[in-house]
Amino acid sequence: MPDATPRAPRGKRRTTGLVVMLGVLVVAAGAIVTVTALGAERQETSAGPTAAPATSTAATSTLAPPAAAPTTAAPTSTTTQAAPAAEVARVPSTTAPPTADVAPSVATEPPPGAARRTTPLVAEAAAPNPANATHCAVRLHGKGGGGSAASVQGDVTYLAPAGNASGWGGRQWLYSTESAYQTARAAVADVIDAAGCTRVVVGGFSNGAAFAAKLYCRGEDFGGRLVRVVVDDPVTDHAVEGCSPARGVAVTLYWTGALEGQAQPGWSCAQADWTCDGGSTIGITAYAAALGTPSVASPMREHAPYPNPPELTRF
Repeated sequence: MPDATPRAPRGKRRTTGLVVMLGVLVVAAGAIVTVTALGAERQETSAGPTAAPATSTAATSTLAPPAAAPTTAAPTSTTTQAAPAAEVARVPSTTAPPTADVAPSVATEPPPGAARRTTPLVAEAAAPNPANATHCAVRLHGKGGGGSAASVQGDVTYLAPAGNASGWGGRQWLYSTESAYQTARAAVADVIDAAGCTRVVVGGFSNGAAFAAKLYCRGEDFGGRLVRVVVDDPVTDHAVEGCSPARGVAVTLYWTGALEGQAQPGWSCAQADWTCDGGSTIGITAYAAALGTPSVASPMREHAPYPNPPELTRF
């Protein structure tokens, strides 16, 4: 029996078929996109733990400077900790100037009319005012020695003038002629006057001792200020002959005995290039007798100066 259902035209059937196929393709494409998206999502999900270390690494790298900060800060911290010690070390130099500023006003600013010091003092900060430092000890060096700056110990000002002539690579005291004596005497008087001394002890060693002995025997008293002369291991020359000291001036003679072999009566000083008044020695016995005092054994065992005889430290 013939089919009574009406048939669509052939062209229309083809169109319907294409539409169906396109629909299928669209559905298939949607499925593919969905699957792809799911796959990508899974990949991202699975890649997350793997990427996390990278993120963590990146974070560590980003945080590295803070982590490294202690290392960077360590030197700063060390320097900062060292600074207090360095500051403490600088404290004396920082605080010293006030003391130094105060001291000169006391030590170097004499009252009106007082003599001003012309030479620096050792321990300047502790130095008394020249008007009050009346006790002075004058040290006369041996041949080849030299002068030095004044110093203050306790209430005694120590003065060390240089000799009035050159000798043995240094200085020496020449005093055999009147002009030489006056020049040497003036060198001593000048430092006494400049320091403002009112009570003076003169001590000499070797060539300086022989000159000190001549000062004593010539009756020198530096205007009534000289109270004692210390003659330490002298060249026993003729300068003491006819000794006539000033009233009130005492003398002390120290002798080591080291020159006994040479300083015999009549020994020529030229043999050892000694500086002698009269050109020869008279021996320690005659020398002590001329001075009018016995010789006292020096604590030194060789021809060397007695560093601090009591007569130069207490008077």
